[in-house]
Amino acid sequence: MGMRHTHASTLFFKEKNEKGIISVSERLSHGDKETTLRKYAHVVKEQHQRDEAMAVNIFDELLGAYVKNV
Repeated sequence: MGMRHTHASTLFFKEKNEKGIISVSERLSHGDKETTLRKYAHVVKEQHQRDEAMAVNIFDELLGAYVKNV
């Protein structure tokens, strides 16, 4: 794995939306966002897993606080 891949992965985690994918695609001089998504699909999958885990933790904390106050 080289600096280009690390740089692209970091950008994906920084900008978590369609605009971010397009930005990374342009920065890497890919012809379109589909090319970028194919090459970096594992990064997008990891990002979704982290986001999901974060959401679960937030809801667990909220539910725990709610149950304590009921």
